Amino acid sequence: MTGCPFHQSEPTDIGAAYNPLSPEQTRDPYGMYRLARETQPVFFSELYQMWIVTRYDDVVKVLKDTDTYSSLGIITVNSGRLPAEVVEVLDAYSGTGLFPGAWHD
Repeated sequence: MTGCPFHQSEPTDIGAAYNPLSPEQTRDPYGMYRLARETQPVFFSELYQMWIVTRYDDVVKVLKDTDTYSSLGIITVNSGRLPAEVVEVLDAYSGTGLFPGAWHD
């Protein structure tokens, strides 16, 4: 990643427009990701309250540097950020080691 994602030469509304579950983006996700990669490869999603990284090399860097880029403890059951249905599914996997307690307080 080069430069700060907040200091792009042209401001974009990628973060506000990003909704991969919308009917339009579900039908054709490629246009949104192409636009993001070209104009704002790292952006903050207002809807999901998280950073989105769209370029392969940047994704690899983020995945390899878990000390810098970690979501551990960010989402918790009691935070009210997860719908009850999601909490129920995650609780079903509790203790399996698949999700090491990242959603519990």
